[in-house]
Amino acid sequence: MSAAGLEGVVQLSTHVIQIPLPTSTLPPENETNTYLIHSQGECLLVDVGTDHPTTLSQLVNYVDARGNSRIVGLVATHYHHDHTAGLLILARSLQVPVYVHELDLALALREMKRLSLPLGAEQFIVSAPARLTVGELEITLEHHPGHTHGHLHVLIPEDEVVLVGDHLSGFGTVWIGPPDGHMGSYYKALDALVHQHYAIAGPGHGAAIHDVAAAAQALKHRRSQREDQMLAYLRENHYSAAQLVALIYGNSIPPDAIWVAEKTVLAHLQHLLVRHKIRRSYDASTRTFYYEPTSS
Repeated sequence: MSAAGLEGVVQLSTHVIQIPLPTSTLPPENETNTYLIHSQGECLLVDVGTDHPTTLSQLVNYVDARGNSRIVGLVATHYHHDHTAGLLILARSLQVPVYVHELDLALALREMKRLSLPLGAEQFIVSAPARLTVGELEITLEHHPGHTHGHLHVLIPEDEVVLVGDHLSGFGTVWIGPPDGHMGSYYKALDALVHQHYAIAGPGHGAAIHDVAAAAQALKHRRSQREDQMLAYLRENHYSAAQLVALIYGNSIPPDAIWVAEKTVLAHLQHLLVRHKIRRSYDASTRTFYYEPTSS
């Protein structure tokens, strides 16, 4: 479906529309989903990851053409640039707030400052409340750290829709890595999605997910399998994080995405350390930490 120059627009539910926009995100992906939540002539935009003037104009024109002429606010599920690049530009233009969780506020501002922002735009970024109202629609902003410390899930209970940022993906997996990401917290975020029984999840990237619990369980299982794989390698020999990345991924990852694999492996190692499944030692001669299991 094409709308006002925008491609791939999908009506997810009565009040929620998914709008994929071209962004500078991780390959092979090249789009980030923006979500339009609308009711009674008001609307909220969630995640606008482009600062391209033409695309932003197309987005605003699309909202106007639907009759949702009053954008009352903007929400960032987390601070990463492919979800926030256009938010302060729109906020300054529309004179509306940008809601970001307080734990992501400083980092969101840092990301946005890298852009050529309109004078005074910074004043529009504020700490996200627990609830927002759009028209007659109640929206809940739940704090679920994992991908970042201030990651939010946006819940639209009336539609049984949850917008999950980068905690689920329509393409398969997501990455979790320090210093932003924490694997134990991410598992809790996935557990919450399993138990909340929402019908549709709107991910940051890719198509909507219509079996939310199954998708969350599958991702948690995949992460658990990765930790089992790492433990199996460490039972054979002690390895550094970089060595584990090479063992696990080989040549399957493009060079410009290796850093994602490295961060994800570090997040798994931290999770295993906290659970006392492994221990680490420092080799001063190579300035490297090596890991080994606490028991065979």
